[in-house]
Amino acid sequence: MGIDISGYYIKRIADGVLDELEINTLAVSKDGSTVLLMAVDAMGMNKEYIDSMKEYITAQTGISAEVIFIRPIRTPPPVLAAAIHSPTKRRNICKRYAAQA
Repeated sequence: MGIDISGYYIKRIADGVLDELEINTLAVSKDGSTVLLMAVDAMGMNKEYIDSMKEYITAQTGISAEVIFIRPIRTPPPVLAAAIHSPTKRRNICKRYAAQA
């Protein structure tokens, strides 16, 4: 395979696949608007890759790219991390983005 494995203090090269990667998605809909929250089993993804994923999802579903949130689960952003631990914040974030869709 020959791919560097991130997160170690020494150089480590992948020599096989232990588990398949996963993408878990939560779709929240209300009054015809839908928001997608996606957790990708990855250390990180660049903006161009995320944007290409959003374009594909939009083409397949009609859901606006502005309400598709894709994050690697190894490095969650503070807003989504806070929302995970607070039902009120999670509800408010979903309501805000559903209203904008």
